[in-house]
Amino acid sequence: MIGVERDVPARLLVPMCPGCGEQRVIRNDGRPRIRCQRCGTDLYTHRPRSYAEMEGLASSHADHPPQTTGRHSRLITLARRVADAARGKLGNK
Repeated sequence: MIGVERDVPARLLVPMCPGCGEQRVIRNDGRPRIRCQRCGTDLYTHRPRSYAEMEGLASSHADHPPQTTGRHSRLITLARRVADAARGKLGNK
């Protein structure tokens, strides 16, 4: 039953490392960790999600692609600009 509101137990809403399931992905001061302490997974590009998010019981931002950083991000931006410029010159929008 898609779209039905459900009461989800709090234990299913705890974010976990996608690599090993470690639940300590938030620092004591409330900021997210960059790497998992247990397995070293990059938690910036592989966002920790709760069991409820993975099973579709709670809203998730998982449909958004991982954030890219550094050189990779600049190359993607450049490629998009070149493609947009080419479409503009060809009249294809």
